[in-house]
Amino acid sequence: MSEHEQTAATESEEQSETDEQSEGSKPPVDEESLKEAKEKASAVEQRYEPDARPTVVVEGTDGTVAGTAFATDEDIEKHQSERDNQDDE
Repeated sequence: MSEHEQTAATESEEQSETDEQSEGSKPPVDEESLKEAKEKASAVEQRYEPDARPTVVVEGTDGTVAGTAFATDEDIEKHQSERDNQDDE
């Protein structure tokens, strides 16, 4: 093995040892931080559960997935108002 190859091999071994040490040393997590993280994760999961948020159908899409969007309160009121106007006709 040439001197260059030996140097490269030694550097590679040292880097592997450094990587293993940094992967194994994680900071301790206290109970309060863990509880807070779980609460945040739960809130995110709840937001994306089926039927967790109202949806509206975008006109002209016949309700395909690409034509469905999450609605704001303003969107819902507008949509209901338009339906009421159609019913009156």
